[in-house]
Amino acid sequence: MANALPAITRYLRACYQADYRAVNLLNFFSTKANHQHLFTDEAFLQGTLETLPVDTDWASSLSKHTYLHGKEEQLYVHALFLVGRTQLLGKQRTVCAPLYLIPAELHHLQEVYQVSLDFSGMVINPALADVLQELNTGNIPSLLDHLNTILPTGPLDFEHLHDLELQLASIFPDLVLNDLDAFPKPISEQSLKQSIRKQKEGFTLLPHTGLAMMQKASGSLGILNELETIAQGTTFSPVLRELFTNDDLAPTNKKQTPTPLPVLLSKNQKAILQAAATQTITMVNGPPGTGKSFTIAAIAADRLSQGESVLIAAKNPQAVEVIADKLERDFQLPGIAIRATRKDYRKHLRRRLKDWLNGLGVKYVYPSDQKRVKIELDTFLSQTANLEEILALRADKELSMGKLMTKNYLSWRERFQRWRLRRAFDGITPMWELHQQLEQASHKLQHRSRKHLEGLFSECLTSALRTHRNELQQTWEALKSKTGNQKERYFNQINFRKLLSALPVWLVDSSHIQEVLPLEAGLFDLVIIDEASQSDMASAFPLLQRAKRAVIVGDPKQLRHVSFLSRERQFGFAQRFQLPATELNNLQQRLSYRDHSLLDLVSNRIQHQQNIILLDEHFRSLPGIINFSNVNFYRSKLKIMTAHPHNHAQKCIFLHRLNGERDASGHNIKEAKAILRKIRSTVDQEKELDSALHQSIGLLSPFRAQVDFLRKAVKEAFSTEELARHRILIGTPHDFQGEERDLMLISWVVDATTPAGTYRYLAKENVFNVSITRARAAQYMFLSVDVHQLPADHLLTRYLQTSGTVEAPPAIAQKSSFDTDPFLEEVSQFIAQQGTSTILENYPIAGLEIDLVVVYQDRTYCIDLIGFPGVYEMALPLERWRMLERLGIPCFSLPYSQWVNSPEESRQALKAFLSVTPK
Repeated sequence: MANALPAITRYLRACYQADYRAVNLLNFFSTKANHQHLFTDEAFLQGTLETLPVDTDWASSLSKHTYLHGKEEQLYVHALFLVGRTQLLGKQRTVCAPLYLIPAELHHLQEVYQVSLDFSGMVINPALADVLQELNTGNIPSLLDHLNTILPTGPLDFEHLHDLELQLASIFPDLVLNDLDAFPKPISEQSLKQSIRKQKEGFTLLPHTGLAMMQKASGSLGILNELETIAQGTTFSPVLRELFTNDDLAPTNKKQTPTPLPVLLSKNQKAILQAAATQTITMVNGPPGTGKSFTIAAIAADRLSQGESVLIAAKNPQAVEVIADKLERDFQLPGIAIRATRKDYRKHLRRRLKDWLNGLGVKYVYPSDQKRVKIELDTFLSQTANLEEILALRADKELSMGKLMTKNYLSWRERFQRWRLRRAFDGITPMWELHQQLEQASHKLQHRSRKHLEGLFSECLTSALRTHRNELQQTWEALKSKTGNQKERYFNQINFRKLLSALPVWLVDSSHIQEVLPLEAGLFDLVIIDEASQSDMASAFPLLQRAKRAVIVGDPKQLRHVSFLSRERQFGFAQRFQLPATELNNLQQRLSYRDHSLLDLVSNRIQHQQNIILLDEHFRSLPGIINFSNVNFYRSKLKIMTAHPHNHAQKCIFLHRLNGERDASGHNIKEAKAILRKIRSTVDQEKELDSALHQSIGLLSPFRAQVDFLRKAVKEAFSTEELARHRILIGTPHDFQGEERDLMLISWVVDATTPAGTYRYLAKENVFNVSITRARAAQYMFLSVDVHQLPADHLLTRYLQTSGTVEAPPAIAQKSSFDTDPFLEEVSQFIAQQGTSTILENYPIAGLEIDLVVVYQDRTYCIDLIGFPGVYEMALPLERWRMLERLGIPCFSLPYSQWVNSPEESRQALKAFLSVTPK
């Protein structure tokens, strides 16, 4: 079925193109643009200035708007205005259309607002091309494509402007080109509008420039172009072949012994690393707050240690920035990742390459030093493995000793066994000391692992500079070129596979991959795609074409990508491109672009269950916030790592019952006002605190009308500084996917008259799940209906019944007459004598039942009792010890044999342990 891949690619391209909406503007002064501002600075547009100061009042208002609308809107420079009149849908329309749209960003530095430009994202305005069709005397079939080919892009210097004038004059002889050599010419808003009114016939291109916010494009022309290229080719990556053909490819690598990483990983995370190294496709199911970004960073570090290249991508640039931060902070690998999500990454990469080529910033690692670090790494690895084996054997011996020590009547054989066991325990290292030795050895192992990884990267870079200097020099030349054609010419000369030996880890957002890396099948050893439930199949195709292996990360219980493509049109595309009968007959189950995300596709296509791995440790929210989702959506599979005695009864969900109503516009004004009061209270209470202590705030409503109303109200009520200080985000569940805030305020906008259709929307599991899992510390719900008026078995009803009030604290095991444990009672009494009042038996921490949990001087400690026959006799597995270590909770291993045979030593050790400060 491999020959079906071109047809599948064209089908997905057609679906993506039908959904695609380019950024375009017919009239600079229309409602499609806002915060319009006319300006001029020749040096800025020529690219000789990196930033430009702008008017403070205008920028202050824009800054506030950006905080509230930055996810869906973008600031653009609008350069060279075409003015005149045109007919659109039978009506005459005023034209003031920019020729170029250049993405820009507003900065606030040292009390001055400045704007920077991203010329790499510069596009020709499609609306202008549509208007110029009236002057297209040459009958050019695709005018926009033609203009993209012939018109210059990049900073608009004199040479580019002259070329622009010649090209336009040759195509449109009737177009008036007015003073282009004066670009950018200053003009007031009044004067520009007057010029538009005077333009009764024909069209004139004016040399003026403005700034305005506009809706972002939904989709990417680059993805469309790369899909067409893939469809025309004959070579497809192993990942695409496994996903879209009947091929079940063999594992790409044999089972490896990975280099230890400088972090603690869970059992499931280790399984993910192994699968990523050996399987063509791995799916990682990552529920909210389970460390997806950390795990992706760990995969990248692991593959780097094996000399492989890694591409990390997501639809949201912020998501991959978080991963890059974790690589630098948690794995201490600064400078190892190319952050191609940043608008100025080329400048930073060019500077880094130039330094390397000049012998600067390259840390030479002597082979003898790297060999010594590797020997030490192997030594500590062997030491930890040896200690783990000793502890496992000791745990078994303690069980045997406990049974013999507590038995009233012994046979001569049992008496001899007890004598031998006691002799074997005399003078040996206590178990708690063995655990301390293991912890110390693990820390040393992590430190050497970090040094080893740094050395491996330095070795790779030194080797690349020695053997591939020409490719690195060509890359530097390509990055300093100004036009796309020059860059393409240089990139065609570069062997990127050699380049990746020096630059092995790249991070991109999926929409701009074509601007960063060439389209080569299997270019990267591993491609990791985050937030895969939000990714459509088409936009992932170019990423997967670059992959030998792939890891797809997402959560099937969260929101999918949004498509406006009808099923009828989708089926028409499938027929037009002659999808195989198996695909055509099962379109909804297999290749439905509108209904299935990339994550759905992988889940449906993956061949082996062991290649689907769940991240099951939740680190984000207090237990009361995540409990409902854990039980109802994740089948109680999540270990709540935030659960401990300090917060088991902490109220974190608050219900504000109001008598508001949803008006005809979809607004609930009383809920909005209550939310504003809550925000104002928080902002005022925290205004004197250090900036690091300001709580972030999110405002969520499932309904767009209420979101728009809240944005407008917040904009009027709070300053830009307050919005920034608390990272205030307002949106629907779609806006909040991938986001989290300390405090979440939810406006449900349902009242006594709410129709059934509204409740059906709220009952969508993915919508509801995202809505209630964004908060870290507290969730405030604003509701204008009594709980008993809600549908009886609705998700919202159940959520309010279980989460709207303080939940009962976790049950603490109660001892019964047949459940008495003398060992536990003795240890509890001794601990109580040390001055602690909180001693919990068989208490759950992070999903583990801990024999004794002690809260001593506001700190939490765990004690594992071993050996006394009964419910507490088993030792915690080492994997559970590591889990507690990741949480920073100290744990003490206390065998019954040593409590009885070495009472003073045991008690002094336990007393010393309770004074340890948790990490």
